Amino acid sequence: MPASLPKKLPPSVFHAIQAGNKIEAIKLMREQTGLGLKEAKDAVDGYLRQSLPMQRGAPGEVPKSARAIGWMVAGVAAAAAYYFFRAASWV
Repeated sequence: MPASLPKKLPPSVFHAIQAGNKIEAIKLMREQTGLGLKEAKDAVDGYLRQSLPMQRGAPGEVPKSARAIGWMVAGVAAAAAYYFFRAASWV
């Protein structure tokens, strides 16, 4: 964050961000700090840039949900191959 922006977010701004309401967070930041629209947006975006990588894991890390989907696809493919080759052996 640039030096002119607040280092700490007001509690209501923090709660709006945690609730996933970025627009409300920017609005509250403007009201409570007197910043302009661009400065308030930059402050909220700066906070999100700093905090989201820590919450979501390392850059390039595959989320657990994607790994689970990969395992399900592999299982379905294995089952399909099993039944295909099993049926082919009877011919």
